[in-house]
Amino acid sequence: MNNLTGPEEPIQGMAEKAELRQEITPLRQRISRHNRVGLYLILTASIVFLLAATVVAGGFRSNPVTVAQNDVSKVAVVKSIPINYKEFGTGIPLLMLHGMLVDHHQMVADMEPLFKNRSGFRRIYPDLPGMGKTPGPASITSSDQMLDVMSEFMQTVAPHQRFVVAGYSYGGYLARGLVYKQGIMLDGVLLVAPLVEAEPAKVRLPPWKILVSDPKFVAALTLHEKNIFLPLAVVQSMENLAWLRANFQPGLDAADQNFINNLYASYAFSFPVSQLKIPFPGPTLILTGHQDSRVGYREAGALLDNYPRGTYVVFDRAGHFLSFEQQALFRSLTGEWLDRVEEYIAQTSSKGPG
Repeated sequence: MNNLTGPEEPIQGMAEKAELRQEITPLRQRISRHNRVGLYLILTASIVFLLAATVVAGGFRSNPVTVAQNDVSKVAVVKSIPINYKEFGTGIPLLMLHGMLVDHHQMVADMEPLFKNRSGFRRIYPDLPGMGKTPGPASITSSDQMLDVMSEFMQTVAPHQRFVVAGYSYGGYLARGLVYKQGIMLDGVLLVAPLVEAEPAKVRLPPWKILVSDPKFVAALTLHEKNIFLPLAVVQSMENLAWLRANFQPGLDAADQNFINNLYASYAFSFPVSQLKIPFPGPTLILTGHQDSRVGYREAGALLDNYPRGTYVVFDRAGHFLSFEQQALFRSLTGEWLDRVEEYIAQTSSKGPG
């Protein structure tokens, strides 16, 4: 049976209960031991009345989040959609958005090793609608709607809190949408192999190139894996294949392909996501692969005007799987970005409002 978590009891509700106790105390003194049953009936009726009044007044509004027992999986209901997610740690909310067709496993594998010796961040890994264990409702047919769901998701799991966002590929596109829509609530942005242009005709892709070949890698691939992994892997190795199977395959197996095909019809945002009205002031890290034939790297460099605190890196010997193909560099640079985020939050918090 799931546990239900919710906000603390309103102060008004506690005051009303205190008044109720004051009224009950003299009543209890006047009732004999033989009439305790009558007292309990009165108490029950009074508490039912109090609860009803509290609900009408807006109290006891439970946060629609359920926790799966014996697991760190949770579900947050957003726009009637049960969003599956996992979270680790406490502190600064850090939203992790995975790429298209995969699920939270991909971002967990990339990011959690960074927190082995680091605390202070509450890492939140949702499955996007239509992916992982989150269903893809017919009501979502565009990236605009996907963005609205993720924005409301954060208000559900971290209401009225500032947060940091990290996104891979399509998740990076959504992260930029959050910057455009509510950048004032963000304290840092990480974009890993980000989708910058949702319209393929506008992207200048490098040619597909394998820099490290391994016949064992190719021979071990299933037909399905050859279609998915072979065109994207710049570095072929059995270690890479094991990583892809562990962290990409679960999402690929669970993805709602019909939902995603419908989403592709309105893939681009309806607003100019690359034209921020105000440059984003928080620490930003943009990581790309020089051999990324999926989303490219050139367009990401043009984002720097929007991110004056941004670091932009193009990895050689890396494609769309850059976090594994250049794992040491990825972890070093991402760790340094987390340092800058903590420093930025400390500095801006000390200044106070205004």
